[in-house]
Amino acid sequence: MKIEEKLAYFSKMANEEAERERARIMADIDKRMNDYVENVTEDAQKKTSARLRMDAAKIEQAKNKEINLASTDSKKAILNVRGRLLDELFEGATGKIEEYTHTGEYTERLIKDIGELAARYRNVKVYLMERDFSLSGKLPGNCECVCVKDDFIGGFKLLIPDKNAIEDNSYLARLKDVREGFNELKLSYASNAGKEAAQ
Repeated sequence: MKIEEKLAYFSKMANEEAERERARIMADIDKRMNDYVENVTEDAQKKTSARLRMDAAKIEQAKNKEINLASTDSKKAILNVRGRLLDELFEGATGKIEEYTHTGEYTERLIKDIGELAARYRNVKVYLMERDFSLSGKLPGNCECVCVKDDFIGGFKLLIPDKNAIEDNSYLARLKDVREGFNELKLSYASNAGKEAAQ
């Protein structure tokens, strides 16, 4: 086989592999996002981070098996697809969480979570988005509520004067943490993939 033929073959295989991987990951992400939406309504703040990280690890393992068969060029193509898929995943997750924040379950969860945290301290200052500020009258008496124009999707921020500390319980902060966790996952490199494609 001539060098030009090998290069053409290698390029074709890399493109086909990247397309197969993209279609498989898209189907997997669609299924996992549907599962995620059901779980987030039960326990949005506690389970969002853990569920996404678990799904990310499963996706990463499946991709690593496929990537071990690919070449350097194929790996680059898959990494580009991975970046796009992560963007799509988090856009979808953000949309689903925004929908959740317009439900009665979200309102109940917000009041409950603030109440549980506030009970640990003498006085707290609760930062709520304008949309949620009407709930301030339903919070414990040791809560001083502050209305902020920032859009942190949902949740709240809590200033604890006794500790001079802020607890960020906003959904935006949680999504950022989960996204950073996704970015920390590394793809393994298959050193034999190029040799196999050239044979």
